[in-house]
Amino acid sequence: MRADFAITTTMRFLFGSLLVSLSIANADIEVESRLDRREILIGDVVRYSVVVTRDQEMVVTMPPLAVNLGQFEIRDYQVHEPVKRGERVVEQTDYLLSTFDTGEFVIPALDILYRMDPDTTGYRLKTEPLTIQVKSLNPDEAGDIRDVKPVLTPSRQWPVRILLSLAVVLILSVAGYFFWRRYRRKGESLLPAFRKPERPIHEVTLESLAALRSSDLLAKGEVKAYYTEFSDIVRRYIRGRYFIDAPEMTTSQLQLTMAKEEIGEKVVASVSEMLRLCDLVKFAKFIPEPAVHSEIIDRAVELVQSTQLTVGPEETLVEEPAIDLESAKEGE
Repeated sequence: MRADFAITTTMRFLFGSLLVSLSIANADIEVESRLDRREILIGDVVRYSVVVTRDQEMVVTMPPLAVNLGQFEIRDYQVHEPVKRGERVVEQTDYLLSTFDTGEFVIPALDILYRMDPDTTGYRLKTEPLTIQVKSLNPDEAGDIRDVKPVLTPSRQWPVRILLSLAVVLILSVAGYFFWRRYRRKGESLLPAFRKPERPIHEVTLESLAALRSSDLLAKGEVKAYYTEFSDIVRRYIRGRYFIDAPEMTTSQLQLTMAKEEIGEKVVASVSEMLRLCDLVKFAKFIPEPAVHSEIIDRAVELVQSTQLTVGPEETLVEEPAIDLESAKEGE
């Protein structure tokens, strides 16, 4: 009896496995990756699409929105609603990519996970790697080498040009005199008055970070707005502290530029890590843990305090009254 029971159990297991194998073998799934262009200029945006066509009973897990696409940055994305076509379903995700390097790059293969209900066994498919050529804005690298220009012959109209130049100088002198007379009658000075110097960038940045920390953006659930404002504050500090136009650069561009300027490795790594987290929140809808919201502010404050410029005691500038030349002459 026990032997018969064991044989029966084994047969049932093998028969069940055969049914699952047949179910997967008969399942219909197709994976396609495509580009709208195979050649772009540096900085252009190209559309990369991942399309999965499957049976209705099949459960598919598409690649994550913040997936690593090699040399390319994800500028935006679009997840399309599944579309039924007869007995099959089409799912599509589009990524808008760009890069600021030239050459031939490969978008790596992405993993597509799927299974058949009610079976919990997962299977994996890969998309096809795609190659894209990124060209420079100035493809003619030899265009800067040109023939020597011919020798210029002096014009015979130089006396006329001298007279015209003298006339222009005379007109400007008369206009300047009337301009000066106008300001003298109003009692105004032609010389600019001394102005109070702008506040140091580290003071402005620390106040902005404190205001962001005490704002109600997180209480309202506006996490994206919170990290967007944080990214802008950090980028403005980099511009004011290191004279790098950080607000107009991508995170990768800023990281390379700071490295070329020989800024400390710890500073470059800290700035890059904070800004990449902000990019994930802004472009991939990533929601950090609540503790990270306050922690990233603390890291930015530490960055500003460790890199701020120190100056001597602030000097007081006294605005001197304008000198009236006419009154001075009459006094003499």
